[in-house]
Amino acid sequence: MKYILSLFLFLFCLSVQAQLGESLKDSVEKYEKKKQYKKVLPFAEQWAEKLKKEKKESSAEYGYALNSLGNALNRSGKSKEAEPILLQALEIRKKALGPEHPDVALSHNNLGILYENMGDYPQAAPYKLLALEIRRKALGPEHPDVAASLNNLGVLYDNMGDYAKAEPYYLQALEIRKKALGPEHPDVAQSHNNLGILYDVLGDYVKAEPYYLQALEIYKKAQGPDHPDVAQSLNNLGVLYNNMGNYAKAEPYHQQALEISKKALGPEHMDVANSLNNLGLLYVNMSDYAKAEPYFQQALEIWKKVLGPEHPDVAASLNNLGVLYKNMGDYAKAEPYYLLSLEIRKKALGPEHPNVAASLNNLGLLYKCMGDYPKTEPYYQQALEIRKKALGPNHPHVAVSLNNLGVLYMNMGNYAKAEPFHLQDLEISKKALGPGHPDVGTALNGLGLFYHGMRNYTKADGFYLKWNANKQGQIQRYFPFLSDNEKAKFYYSKLSGYQANFLSFCVDRYPGQKTIAGPMYNDQLATKGLLLNSAAKWKHRIRNSQDTILKKQFNQWEILTNEIAKSFSSTDSAELAQVKTLQDEAEKLEKELIKKSEDFATLADKTIYTWKDVQSKLKPGEAAVEMVRVRKYGIAKVVTDTSDPKKPTYREKGLTDTVQYAALILTKTSQQPELVILPNGNDMEGKWHKHYRKSIRLHQKDNQSYNQYWQPIGRKLKGIKKVWISADGIYHKINLGTLQNPASGKYLMDELEVGLLSSGKDLIIGHRGEREIRHAWLLGNPEFQPGQRTAPGEDIRSGPKLSYYLSPDPTMKVQALPGTQAEVDSVGSLLVNTGW
Repeated sequence: MKYILSLFLFLFCLSVQAQLGESLKDSVEKYEKKKQYKKVLPFAEQWAEKLKKEKKESSAEYGYALNSLGNALNRSGKSKEAEPILLQALEIRKKALGPEHPDVALSHNNLGILYENMGDYPQAAPYKLLALEIRRKALGPEHPDVAASLNNLGVLYDNMGDYAKAEPYYLQALEIRKKALGPEHPDVAQSHNNLGILYDVLGDYVKAEPYYLQALEIYKKAQGPDHPDVAQSLNNLGVLYNNMGNYAKAEPYHQQALEISKKALGPEHMDVANSLNNLGLLYVNMSDYAKAEPYFQQALEIWKKVLGPEHPDVAASLNNLGVLYKNMGDYAKAEPYYLLSLEIRKKALGPEHPNVAASLNNLGLLYKCMGDYPKTEPYYQQALEIRKKALGPNHPHVAVSLNNLGVLYMNMGNYAKAEPFHLQDLEISKKALGPGHPDVGTALNGLGLFYHGMRNYTKADGFYLKWNANKQGQIQRYFPFLSDNEKAKFYYSKLSGYQANFLSFCVDRYPGQKTIAGPMYNDQLATKGLLLNSAAKWKHRIRNSQDTILKKQFNQWEILTNEIAKSFSSTDSAELAQVKTLQDEAEKLEKELIKKSEDFATLADKTIYTWKDVQSKLKPGEAAVEMVRVRKYGIAKVVTDTSDPKKPTYREKGLTDTVQYAALILTKTSQQPELVILPNGNDMEGKWHKHYRKSIRLHQKDNQSYNQYWQPIGRKLKGIKKVWISADGIYHKINLGTLQNPASGKYLMDELEVGLLSSGKDLIIGHRGEREIRHAWLLGNPEFQPGQRTAPGEDIRSGPKLSYYLSPDPTMKVQALPGTQAEVDSVGSLLVNTGW
């Protein structure tokens, strides 16, 4: 009986052990699948200890347990602890399974990810490449695990900044996954997502968007609308629209991502912290710092609680709070966040990790903002050295560091030291990102500004003209696909500041190099009135046309263009194959629409115009004048450390608050545009404008305004009978026709016929009334609130009726303007009688 009981107990213990072993393995795999690596750790550790006690240290199962433990440690931010465990797992698997087993490939892959997380990309690459080779040999070239290896190599080269090398790996992974798993598998969505991230980083937002949208649709369909992967996809779209400057579009994507993450993962998950963090970054970009702060604080608390106070993600969160307070101008509050972030990163990642370089760079930028340039320099230098070593000499982040040092030395007045940094920045940016990237434009413009400061106008010329070409490429590349709001944000965030540098240079350059007026004129044709060329406006006019055939063709064209966009982002080979057919059909329809509708021709126009095109439209006795508001280049800022009188004072060069006006004058016989400078722009916008308004209001004789606003220009218009004016700045606020010439006593409108243009381009694209049917749009007697006006006057126009109204504060009493209805009717009758 005793023997039987002992046997029963022995068998029971074996059964419990078997069940326990199975339970530990299942728990590891369950939490690995959910990517909850902190929960993987205790189960993987117990599993490894159990196998060790059972003397199974040389078994494949023990290698599996160690691999899971090391991977979980690495994913939890404990890379140094993970390294010896993952190396041991690899050796055990090699001996137990042979060097070419798929599990050995997995170990190689995980070591590659480990070194990648540690910022040691050169050491990561051979592990990932070997994993790929083993999988290809063991599983065949089209196995999903091979695609996973290709994808991982894409991620590695992406992080290294070698985007040209990353792209084919991502594309190969996508094709294998579509073929092996079907076009709607979550792994296919991951590949779409990674390609979206790649093109987003490259600044090719148009190319990135369909990949992100396709990933989102697949995740929704495959995993349901409330899955964490859907949240990640929404988050990526939010980041894309944030990068594009479309903050209104970005916000709901980030909000949806946050809500799904909270619901699916709980309120204290890392993905929730990530969504909170991204919302904070969005509001920082919107300069809504009060709104950003609580999101950053919440993200920080979650990361601290989930990952511990010394995790790299905690450091990233502290860094973002530092950025927030720096942007708010609270440098004293920003500094401890930056310093703590740096210390955590050094301890967790090692002193030569790229994230450590980012912290050093941010501290340098902070001290630069504080005016402490001697303290700034070593931080920038350390960041540069780490980035070169960790990322390689041609990484975009290296270019950023070079640019920062170049700007610093330029601000310190050390131009000889600054120059090579700026030149290296440009070369690396071109190599890493391609010549059309916005960052290359930034580097070109920066070099133009640099040589402007050195008064080396010949060199500045070349860089500014290359910047102009880059800018024009950006406009052609992005503008046709953007809404009117997106266009405004893109222009003001990406282009307007650099354009101001260029215009200032042109004014300084002109006395010694008259030909600079040509590129300056071309720049105005490309950008002035750019935001007024509303795609919505032209589409509205076409849709409301009385021509039913035109409207039908336009609708067909819109359907075709939507199908083309859809086909480009499709995973269906049949849809992709029909792209060429659709494009040919759309192009044929475009040609017909352009012949039929000037509105469509304007919408579809991507032509680059020059001053010679404007000149070709001028008649003898006509002139075109582009007015340009220009900020003067000079000493923009004086930096002095008031706390330490021994430190030097720096006189930084740049755009000042002094305003000049430039008039670019073009006639039928001009060899090139002529530039007239009106140097007293501040007075023109200040005291002389007050004088002009007062004279108009009090009906006083005005002997000053003509001399201030027109005489220098008028002197260049001998023999001109009609002048086309494109206004800028203060010239939008004065009526040139009312200026009285004190010499002749005549008003300008009596001496010259004056026509107004938004840009000289209007002369080229047919806005001069040279159409068979001439159109005028007359607006009057507005409704200030819907339904306020009960008896609208008779509409005498042949064109479509449009409804406009303004909706002010409901407490305001706004009087109707019925007199303007009479004016519209009167002017309309005159125009109709003269063929309009």
